[in-house]
Amino acid sequence: MNKDIIASKTELLNLLENYKSILHQDCIAYLNGLIELEFSILNSQFSQIVPDDFIEQVARYNIFNRAIKLATECNPQTEIIANRKKGQLYILYKGYKIFSYIIHFLEAEDTSDMIYLYQIIANPNLRQDELAKAKLRLQELKNEQNPYYQKPNKIIDAYYWELQRYRNAKAYKDKITNINKYTPLNNLDQNTISNVNKIYQKFIDDYGLTNTKFSEKKQFGFLPQYQSNMQKILTKKIDKLEVIKNIKYI
Repeated sequence: MNKDIIASKTELLNLLENYKSILHQDCIAYLNGLIELEFSILNSQFSQIVPDDFIEQVARYNIFNRAIKLATECNPQTEIIANRKKGQLYILYKGYKIFSYIIHFLEAEDTSDMIYLYQIIANPNLRQDELAKAKLRLQELKNEQNPYYQKPNKIIDAYYWELQRYRNAKAYKDKITNINKYTPLNNLDQNTISNVNKIYQKFIDDYGLTNTKFSEKKQFGFLPQYQSNMQKILTKKIDKLEVIKNIKYI
């Protein structure tokens, strides 16, 4: 229909005119409400059949533009990075990500839309627990004995075992350093985090996901020493759309 993945309001309203003769009046009102950003398509139910291609365009338009509307209404200082051609949207507030919307092309005829929401939670007990576990594991690594030590036919194995221990130890040292970098939040920090979480909650409420159970997403591809309970990724599939909650603990 157009060169941009996210269609314009004018284009969608013109297309809607073409469907007025074949769709019920209630359906036309519903689609018009989506285009006018009166409500979120993720928090509405409508059973009447609408052509797949058209409802997909309306859905993407609604998600994309309603996100901008909600964020700016909640706080006009949000930074908006929008690429309608590629279907990508990033919303930030004072350096913190609040919202990301990305359309991934998986196959020639298969796409997956992904919404990323970001929440920040202060949890000093969790931070201290992570620090203690990292220190304990680092000490355990230091105490481990090389099983190939002083075995003439295992020189290469001994070398690679030591190399792996060095890498693991460095990862835990870096983890400890990063946790220790934390400084108490000042009033400005607390206000910034409060605003990030306020907009996050606005999206959750708008999508009707406040009391919805999300599944935890494993951090595949990361060795245990690189993983951290200071970050949690939760996911929820809604048809072809995936909503991903990124929780950062500080």
